[in-house]
Amino acid sequence: MFSINEIFEIAEQIERNGYSFYEKAAQIADGDKNKEFLLELAKMEKGHENLFIKMKNDFGLNSPIDLNDLDETSLAYLQAIVDGDIFINLQPNSSFLVGNESTEDIRKIALDFEKNTVLYFVALLNASTDQNYKDKIQNLINEELNHILILTNWEV
Repeated sequence: MFSINEIFEIAEQIERNGYSFYEKAAQIADGDKNKEFLLELAKMEKGHENLFIKMKNDFGLNSPIDLNDLDETSLAYLQAIVDGDIFINLQPNSSFLVGNESTEDIRKIALDFEKNTVLYFVALLNASTDQNYKDKIQNLINEELNHILILTNWEV
């Protein structure tokens, strides 16, 4: 099972991978407009990573702690998400972007990435007991849902 420290580190890694994905995707995508669009998404992911770092530091979690007070079902769900083969968000972007993808391929991969991120954050939200952090996580979920909407409407 996870410690709170590990949960935040996973969230940070997801956001770092999102940043790297969009940076690399911007190099592959056709057209300046598409490249700028992807770089803007990369900046958003960097901002999310910084928020998770701050949240982890606010908890004072320099070492793992026990999660006995958190919802076991949610924690088990977090573990299942991370352990699942479909959760590409923790894999290096080189494993899902090889460099010859079309802009439409990039859009589809990005949508999957964002959907998986939402799943993780919803489980994190459900496991959290602190309302302040629940509110911040909900805001991140809303931003990720907005990314899905933006990507869905992206004309490639």
